[in-house]
Amino acid sequence: MNTSSVITANMSFYLAQAQILRNETERQEDKLVNRIKTFDKYRQTEGRQRTYLPDGLGRSGFMELITASDLQVVGVCALPQSDEVTTRWNPGDTYAPSSSSGKKIPILNKTYIGIEDNICATCMTSNKKTPLGKMIINQLEGVQDFEIKTKKGHRIFFEGFEKTSEEKREFQKIYPWVSNTEDLVIEVPGREKLVGEFDESTGLGPGGNFPEWSTRFINDVSIISYNEWKKSSEKKNLGQGLRKWSYKFSEIIRKAYPPIMDQIDTIDGMCEDILDEDVEKIIISAVGERSGIEGKSLRMRTGHAGFKIPEKTVIHINSINKPKVQAEIEASSEEYRRKNVRGIVISQSLRTDSKYIAGWLTKLKIPTYIFTRNIKSKIVEENKERCVEMPRIPRYHLREKPKYLVYPLIGLMVLDSAGAALIMSSKHTVSEMHKED
Repeated sequence: MNTSSVITANMSFYLAQAQILRNETERQEDKLVNRIKTFDKYRQTEGRQRTYLPDGLGRSGFMELITASDLQVVGVCALPQSDEVTTRWNPGDTYAPSSSSGKKIPILNKTYIGIEDNICATCMTSNKKTPLGKMIINQLEGVQDFEIKTKKGHRIFFEGFEKTSEEKREFQKIYPWVSNTEDLVIEVPGREKLVGEFDESTGLGPGGNFPEWSTRFINDVSIISYNEWKKSSEKKNLGQGLRKWSYKFSEIIRKAYPPIMDQIDTIDGMCEDILDEDVEKIIISAVGERSGIEGKSLRMRTGHAGFKIPEKTVIHINSINKPKVQAEIEASSEEYRRKNVRGIVISQSLRTDSKYIAGWLTKLKIPTYIFTRNIKSKIVEENKERCVEMPRIPRYHLREKPKYLVYPLIGLMVLDSAGAALIMSSKHTVSEMHKED
C-alpha cells in the first residue's frame, strides 16, 4: 500500500474535522456555555471545595491530563484520574470521563459508582445514546439495567437502581445548576471511516487519535473561552468567545495544512524507512506536557501495530528509562545502529531534553527524523533531509506563561497520519487491533 496516499487521506480527514468541530461547537453552544460556567464552581473559594475529575483510558487519558493541567493553571481545582488511581470523591465533586465509544468498562464502572454515591457526572462521548451517555442523562433517577459485550465475547451486566426521594433532593441541593442532564453529555464526532481505495471497515477513529484529537480541540477552545470570560467585567460574551476561538483554531489548522503537505515526501520517506525489514528499534523522544502526549500517542499507536516480520520495538524514551535505553544502544555496534535503529524527535523548540536526545542519536549515527518549528537548530542542520518543519502558530497566555495550545493538534494530525501509514502497511488493519471493549 502506498504510504503517501494513506498520509494524504488521513490529513484530509483531520482538515475536514476541524471545520466539523467548529460547527459542532456552535451547535452545542448552549451545552458548552453551561459546562464552562460550572468551572467557576471548582475554583478555590470559601465553603465547600469542589473538585473536577477528568478521566479517560489510553490516549483519552493522556488528553485529559492536559485538560486537568490547563484547568489548574486558570484556577480550577481539577484532579486527573486514571485506571491506575482509585477515584475518591466528595459531595460536590464532578466526575468527567472522556470516552468516544462510551463502552469502556472501567469508565462505566466509575460512572456507575459515582451516580450510586450521588456524585454529579458529565462526559464527552461520540453520541448521547452510548451506554455512558445514557447513564449520565438518567443519573437524576438512578441507573437503568444494561449489558455490555466485551471484545472477548463476555457479557457484563450492570444492575440498575433507583435513587430515593431524599437522594434526589440532596443532589439538587449540592448541584443546583443541574436541571437538564442532557446538557452534561457533550457529543464529540470522531468515528470517521477511510474511504476510496481503502477498506471501509478500517476505522480511522478507533485506530488512531481522531476522537481524542477532537476532544482536545473542544477542551482547548472551552478553556481559553473560560479564561477570557472570567477575566471580563460583564461576563456576557462566553458564547461569542466559543465561536471566536473555534473559528481561530479551525483557521490555524487550515493554514497549517499546505506547508505540511509540501513536506509529505519527507514524512512518507520516514514511514518507508521505518517499515524496512532491517529496522528493529524505533526510539521516540517527546518531552514536556504537550509534545510528550504526541510521543505517547504515537508509541501507543505503533507499538502494537504488528509490523512486517520481524516486528519492531517502539521505545518512548523518558527520564525513567533513559539510562537503560542509552546503555543498550551504545553497547551495540555503529553498523547495527545505522542499519537497525531509527529515531523520531518531537519538539516545538528543540531546547528541552529532546535537544540532548536528538544530539545523542545523531552522534551515534542513528538516522533521526525531527518534527520541530526551530529549523535553525544545529541538530536540524545535521538532519536536514529528515526534518519536518512544523508551522509557527500563535501562542495564548494562560496566566503568565504562553502556551502553544493549537500545536499538539497539528502535531498529532501529522504524526497520527504517519502512524496510520505504518499500520496500514503492516500485516494488520486498524479495525483488527482496536475492537471496542
